Amino acid sequence: GTFMVLVVRRSEDRALADLRLESAFETACRILPGIDEWTDPARSSPMDVVRAGAGLVNSFTPQPTRLSGLLAIGDAFCITNPTGARGLVLGLQSAEYVADLVTSSPPDTWARSLDEWGLARLRPWFQDHLAWEHTLLRRWTGLPIEIDGPIGIDVLGAAAEERPELRLALAPFWAMAVGPEALGTARDTVRSMLRQGWQPPAPSGVTRDQLIDTIRRVEQHSGAIGRQSPTHDHAAVTSDTHDAPLGDSGHPPPRGAVNRSSR
Repeated sequence: GTFMVLVVRRSEDRALADLRLESAFETACRILPGIDEWTDPARSSPMDVVRAGAGLVNSFTPQPTRLSGLLAIGDAFCITNPTGARGLVLGLQSAEYVADLVTSSPPDTWARSLDEWGLARLRPWFQDHLAWEHTLLRRWTGLPIEIDGPIGIDVLGAAAEERPELRLALAPFWAMAVGPEALGTARDTVRSMLRQGWQPPAPSGVTRDQLIDTIRRVEQHSGAIGRQSPTHDHAAVTSDTHDAPLGDSGHPPPRGAVNRSSR
């Protein structure tokens, strides 16, 4: 089989930008829990160079309703951060709906019907990603999860370790058999836990400072000689032409990623 190792950082975290160097990336793979097992030379081998990128964008663009023959599907309609691996499914769902729409309805109804479908079926996934990034970034910076703030899927997953009954709601959600709206009761449970003083535990393993220290020692030892990966150093944004601001500045900070495929 083939898999990809993806390391995501805040775009303003310049120290972790060195992960685009092959020596630094390989060092991170050796010491990060979980990744170390998958990238063990006895289990897998790289099939590509380390590649750096940016612009992990969440966006939702409503279907234009004044042009009856212009229909949006896939990323033209809704983009979610690829760390959730949802883009392909959402793109196929929108393509399936459009195919059914154009074969069963008059052309003058296509645009408005697609817009209504997108608001009901795609925008909740976009908003779910905003909540996810909001709580994830708070956890990355050591801030507590707010009781009345967004409850991201990462927090729900952590809560399910304490309350196994939550897994019954999360399983079909992860499979995308149900939408984010199905998690309302689960989020209420997590808010109750937060009111009682619970907070998701800090991830075990290597801290950011430990990772940076290890990378720098490797670079000093090797003279920082390593293949620098292809990169596109542009900022990412999160946008919604309706309204779904989250985070202190209205949007989650942009993020960058480094990845390599292995088999």
